[in-house]
Amino acid sequence: VSQIGYMDDGATVNLIFAPAIIPFITRLEEQFTSYELKQISGLTTAYAGRLYELLIAWRSTGKTPVIELSDFRQK
Repeated sequence: VSQIGYMDDGATVNLIFAPAIIPFITRLEEQFTSYELKQISGLTTAYAGRLYELLIAWRSTGKTPVIELSDFRQK
């Protein structure tokens, strides 16, 4: 972060990133699983949220892999 500013009127924080970091930030969406918060708002534990993340990561393939129970517990 090369500059930070707080806007009193909007109660927001503005961050300005150094030019060298911009390519990494713009590719974040490609590297991580994304979902809408409203899809997980009803999940009540961190375990349920993590399970959802594991399953949603396979959404684009149309199928989920078979995961051994010990591997599942570790994840």
